[in-house]
Formats: sequence, C-alpha cells, structure tokens
Amino acid sequence: GGCDAACPKGLHVQDGVAQVVSGDFSAASDTFDECVVCNLCTLACPEHIRPNHLGLFARRMRAARTLRPIDLMRRLKEIDSGEVTVQTDLEKAA
Repeated sequence: GGCDAACPKGLHVQDGVAQVVSGDFSAASDTFDECVVCNLCTLACPEHIRPNHLGLFARRMRAARTLRPIDLMRRLKEIDSGEVTVQTDLEKAA
C-alpha cells in the first residue's frame, strides 16, 4: 500500500495496476485519470513496478480505441479487407 500512500493525488494506485494487469484499460484509465506522473508511486513500490507508466499506457490505450473518427475506422477496415487499395509515394517511385 506504499504506492497508494505516496500518491499526492490520492489515487488508488494498486487498484489501477490490477486493472491494467486484467486488461481493463478503461477502468485503469479512469483510476489514473488525474495522475501527474510524479514518480512517487514508483519510488514507494517494493515490487519495482512503475505504476505511473502503466497508468499512462492505460490512458493511451483508451484514447487509441475511442478517439478515432468512425469514417477512419471504416476506411481502415476496407483497406485491411482489400476492398480499397492505397498507393503510397514509395510505390509511385518504384
């Protein structure tokens, strides 16, 4: 519980780490939402985990899954399925 006690924002750091480990990035993102990445939880962790980095990862994972326009997601699926082909500058030069 040293990481929880060390957090100047009063976050439930241990819960956030458990959420990341279980793959619940949305919940972990909420838990670490106010994390300022001060590194105090890392210094207090006897397991040598970097909870602040896990929290940052969870926040980025959530953003990557939710902050994309729906048209972009549809277009990416079309490209993956082969419905649409994309010609890059590299292909033009060859």
